[in-house]
Amino acid sequence: MKKHSKLIILSLFVLPTFVTGTRCAAQTGTTEQNTSSSNQMYQDFIRDMLSGTDVVGGHECVDLGLPSGTLWSTCNLGAASPLEGGDYFAWAETKGTGAGKHDFSWETYAWCETSSLNASTLIINKYCDNIAYGIADHRLEIEREDDAASANWGSEWSIPSRKQIEELLSKKYTTVTWTQIANVPGALITSKSTGKSIFLPAAGCHYGQNVSDAGGYGGYWSSTLVRGRENGAYLLYVESKSNKCTNDLNRFCGRSIRPVTTRKK
Repeated sequence: MKKHSKLIILSLFVLPTFVTGTRCAAQTGTTEQNTSSSNQMYQDFIRDMLSGTDVVGGHECVDLGLPSGTLWSTCNLGAASPLEGGDYFAWAETKGTGAGKHDFSWETYAWCETSSLNASTLIINKYCDNIAYGIADHRLEIEREDDAASANWGSEWSIPSRKQIEELLSKKYTTVTWTQIANVPGALITSKSTGKSIFLPAAGCHYGQNVSDAGGYGGYWSSTLVRGRENGAYLLYVESKSNKCTNDLNRFCGRSIRPVTTRKK
């Protein structure tokens, strides 16, 4: 994944910046010292912009008017608010940094083992469609038992599929803007039909024992394997210059998860 050290804020969408201890009086052009007012303005803004429209299993979600009926959570898995990055998870693992995992590599990946033919070779033992990478079981989607969203939030929640991510990023249904909210960089995705939004913090990734590129980009796992390249899986990738559903060739990496659920008919 290309690394980005410089944060560029698009001028297409400018959000107000609230500084603790001050309140910008737009009508008079003066600045007043008022910590409580500033905090209240910020809280009201977050509530109005990023509040959920439904609650499923104790977690808020937003109806973006998507044809599939997919509802997107307001927060990342492991986060307490829409602006937090939350926990990092390897693909198809249910326990992440919040459960004590802080080393992400092939050696620590749940679905990897030493080859019986060569002790120095690691092979994939689940979610593999190509015998060249390991034990072929032809599973291309994460099963419920290995879905971190389901395991942590309940069976009504899941990791979004590749198709759901592509729908979310479709210009037919949403606009995507790279911005900052309360000094947190990320992508604001707004529905063209409902006007509601979700915010995806740029949490970077957890590689080895270190977090890299936090603030530079956001990488969110899908539930879909990259067919023919079983060492990777698709992810929702957002940064200052692009947003897309792409593939990550290291599915052992720790990345963010934004759970989804389905609109009840």
